Amino acid sequence: MRVANILIAEDERPIARSIRTQLTGHGYNISAMVSSGTEAIKKAESLRPDLVLMDIHLQGEMTGIEAGHYISKVLLIPIIYLTGYSDEKTISQAMITEPYAYMTKPFNGRDLYTNIEIALHKNKIERTLRMNERCFFNTLNSLTDAIISIDLEGYIRYINPTAEKLMNFPPKKCLNRKPSEIFTVWDNRKSKAVPELLKHVLSTGKTLFMNDHSLQFRNKKTVIPIQGSLALIKEDQKNIFGFVFIFHDISVRKKLQKALQWCENKYQMLIKTLPVGLFITDKNENIIYVNDIIFEMSGLSRHELLGKPVTSLLEKKQYEMIKKKSSRETGQMPFLELPLQTGDKGRLDTLLFTRSIPDENGHYQGTLGILMDVTHKKQAEKKISQLNRAINESIDGIAMADLNGRLMYINSAFAQMYGYRMKDMIGMEIKDLHPRSSFKEFTQAQEQIRSKGSWRGEMDNIRKDKTFFITYVSATLLYDERKVPNGSLAVIKDITRYKN
Repeated sequence: MRVANILIAEDERPIARSIRTQLTGHGYNISAMVSSGTEAIKKAESLRPDLVLMDIHLQGEMTGIEAGHYISKVLLIPIIYLTGYSDEKTISQAMITEPYAYMTKPFNGRDLYTNIEIALHKNKIERTLRMNERCFFNTLNSLTDAIISIDLEGYIRYINPTAEKLMNFPPKKCLNRKPSEIFTVWDNRKSKAVPELLKHVLSTGKTLFMNDHSLQFRNKKTVIPIQGSLALIKEDQKNIFGFVFIFHDISVRKKLQKALQWCENKYQMLIKTLPVGLFITDKNENIIYVNDIIFEMSGLSRHELLGKPVTSLLEKKQYEMIKKKSSRETGQMPFLELPLQTGDKGRLDTLLFTRSIPDENGHYQGTLGILMDVTHKKQAEKKISQLNRAINESIDGIAMADLNGRLMYINSAFAQMYGYRMKDMIGMEIKDLHPRSSFKEFTQAQEQIRSKGSWRGEMDNIRKDKTFFITYVSATLLYDERKVPNGSLAVIKDITRYKN
């Protein structure tokens, strides 16, 4: 276990020495002892201790509270105040800086040790939360979909760079404003008031899918077709925090073949947004995932499906026929019409499509199944065909690298693009994935990421078999909890087909 480093800011030397003796006795390392607020800040900046014990009244013009505010808010180092004053005014001033503890003199060593351990543990948790939050927002900012977050009062609280670019509206002019002040939603040439859409989603609790909608921005005359969804941001049915509007411009895809209209969507988004039932089994043919549509179609509960054999959803005779018509080697089965068990509702005629889920070595790991009502069979076949094509072609590659340009993490789509196994790519240098002819562009992109924090553009790439392809890259710089750069995150899309 790493020894914690502690900075002591105390103007009374005997007390400072006593504290140092007590702390070293508990195994802590004393980074330094200072007697003024100015010295405390300088030492905290240079030594970066794990915690600061701060006396409120120090030598010099700067108080311990002023120094503590800078150290805790700017340097993100936890503070424990030590003082002989416990009056309400002093305590109120100290609490504004949100210290981890406030101890009045005299105090015993055991209480000091306890407060230090609690502060260190709490700070460790907070650092982890900050890192997770930073990774989350970095990921959101790298996505090619536009994302707008709206609170329950109907005000915009967040937009990602894609939404900002699409709306041609600076974030500062969007935040804390009503969406209707910025854009209008159109459905089949009829305008839809945004407050009404929010009210509908809130009252039904269901995601509103927008497959044939358009947006018209107040600062533009043009209307753009979009595809997306409006959903609740919630922890459960009782704890609802707001709404998330996710959409993308499909103007270009409207001009291309309909078969390619799902190519820009991510696999995860398709699972959530397409109105089809979806289930996944493990290699033992037990159901490990079903979406809400499956619950609605089957009439069965989560308890009745998850962890149960797939025959709890599909009739046994029909499932045996499925296994005969498909194999784990080919990994795919033609469309099959079959009745679905629907609990107390009887049977429902559905269209089923399945494909095997392999691991990075091609070994069978489970089955992906898609169920759709065949009332409108042609529409169903079209949507499932689009979904199959999207699964095969539209999964983005995601990679994370350290500051030396070595890959620390990649997803399977990234490995497939370059023709490597996932485990063989970890530790590779990013520059080795690009031809020498594009070294200048690659170097400029890396410099921009380091200097400006992000880069987007096209890049030439080279596969393991020495063939070339072109990708659109969206990269952003990653930081640790102390705002020090520690790597980069890139989302890539193969656009070679659009260049040929």
